[in-house]
Amino acid sequence: MEHPIFNVGHCIHYNFSKLSNKHQSLRFYTPSAKFLRAYDIDNFGLRVQVKQSLTKALIRDGMCVAPNLFSKLLDKNNPPKLCTTTLQLAWAQIPSVDNRIELGKDKDSLGIPRVNLFWKKQPQDRHTAEIALKLFGNYLIKEDLGRIKLSPWLANNLEYPKDDPEKIGYHHMGGTRMASNPAEGVVDANCKVFGMSNLFIGGSSVFATGGHTNPTYTIVQLALRLGDHLAELEKTG
Repeated sequence: MEHPIFNVGHCIHYNFSKLSNKHQSLRFYTPSAKFLRAYDIDNFGLRVQVKQSLTKALIRDGMCVAPNLFSKLLDKNNPPKLCTTTLQLAWAQIPSVDNRIELGKDKDSLGIPRVNLFWKKQPQDRHTAEIALKLFGNYLIKEDLGRIKLSPWLANNLEYPKDDPEKIGYHHMGGTRMASNPAEGVVDANCKVFGMSNLFIGGSSVFATGGHTNPTYTIVQLALRLGDHLAELEKTG
């Protein structure tokens, strides 16, 4: 698995400062565990980044579909505190046994087999993105803080864009996942390969799930934990 990262839309904010007390151009939203259970979605992080140059274009588009609303934004006698943002979503991917990395038959100039990557996203992955943006958009409407314009690929159920500069986090995870038995994974709770007495694996390949954030801290913690375990084995012989 990986964690997809895509640009998912833009937003006009009537008063951006109301979204947070911090004087920063970036807001970051993550759901609570209760929120995830209530909507049956996976974890995500929504990044809201100020992008002033988009304001005129988004108001122009908004006048076509909601003229009564957006004409108020052009009231020179009572100008709102407008700004625009880009919306970027990173979210957890559903693990799939069909996603894998294999050594191919083709070799590079040094005679080393090239890698073949099999990686596809599941319907639940898109569902998480859709619900995340829908609920954030509803929140802005309810509080009258702004309006969202979704990217066409997400709004119209099109293919994931191949030209998005983000797309993925470049973090392969779960290839030798941790489990309680060999039927469901490759390593046990101590990162030891099932059926082996002296082979251990450290890294994000042992993750059972991926989350939406960078895996580095978790990898470090697992390495420290594995080091303690190996030291204890050395003591006991």
